[in-house]
Amino acid sequence: MKKTLFTVSAIAFILGSSLYFSTSTSIKAASETNSLEKDVYIRDASYTSFTDIKALENAADVIAEVKFSGKRETKVWEYEEGDTYTNTLTSVEVKKVHKGEVSKGEEIGVYEPAYISENGFHSIEGYNLMNKKGKYLLYLRTKKDGNYSVLGLYQGKYDLNETSTLKELKKFRSYEDVQDGEYLGDEVEHFNKLKKENLKKYTQ
Repeated sequence: MKKTLFTVSAIAFILGSSLYFSTSTSIKAASETNSLEKDVYIRDASYTSFTDIKALENAADVIAEVKFSGKRETKVWEYEEGDTYTNTLTSVEVKKVHKGEVSKGEEIGVYEPAYISENGFHSIEGYNLMNKKGKYLLYLRTKKDGNYSVLGLYQGKYDLNETSTLKELKKFRSYEDVQDGEYLGDEVEHFNKLKKENLKKYTQ
């Protein structure tokens, strides 16, 4: 396993708060197929920990079940100081609405705190990108540009098709080994607790 950790300031991440960037640039995402054998880089971040789904529900602007449309692009923001922040803008189709001003059948853009580049897969706090296999329950915050961000990083996305308890990843050599993983971070116990609550409420 080659897993690199970086510690960065919380302001560098889209966690649902309003952030200011001097410029925004869209670039073509690196080929996911070509990047599957690349290294995985996981960055640490300061973020709000939600104790239960009630806290998530109260903080979310939108709660919806969605499917990945197959379309996404890498977004790069430049700060005035010259630093950059990169994540993925993913297009999803809304299948069911539990809260918020979105409609069934609508296609919305969701900023995901991870991206694929030429040299590997980059994740914040173990977040993994949505894929075509999953049926996702998302907790979202509305952004000024009309798109949405995932609330609380890994705490705001759950694959409702995956009902088994997630196990901690011990060893992996490349993104190819974990590309279908729902969560790649260390807070497995917390993730499983929230996932269990979500499955109980939204699938029964």
